[in-house]
Amino acid sequence: METDIMDFLQLHNKTKLAKTADDILSLSQRYSEITLTPKEAYELAAAEASAYNDSGRVFFGESVLPMMISAFSHSSYLPKEQADFFAELAEIFAYMKNETHDNLSDRAVIAKMYALWEQKSGGSLEMLRSLIEEEL
Repeated sequence: METDIMDFLQLHNKTKLAKTADDILSLSQRYSEITLTPKEAYELAAAEASAYNDSGRVFFGESVLPMMISAFSHSSYLPKEQADFFAELAEIFAYMKNETHDNLSDRAVIAKMYALWEQKSGGSLEMLRSLIEEEL
């Protein structure tokens, strides 16, 4: 019985990662600025799940990556290495959700991240992290 549950959860996680990767790839087709490959999209989906796990969060519901990618797709600081960039943003997002005790919606967290990114970070993820820590 326990093995059946574990098998189900593994299949569910793989299906969820594949759906998130597909959603990311559809954004690559919509926004010319987004240049993620299928492999990068899947790895990014896995990185988001890992960021949630590492921060002690449970990964339910829909991925925030498509919303985050849409928000950051027109950034004047969008880097060429987008998979690593969005994976780090997923970590920052999970940190912010924890620190705000989920009092902010996903959209509000992403909007705050984007505003700090565009207005104050100068395109530095390290600076973005620092600014968020100061504000929280």
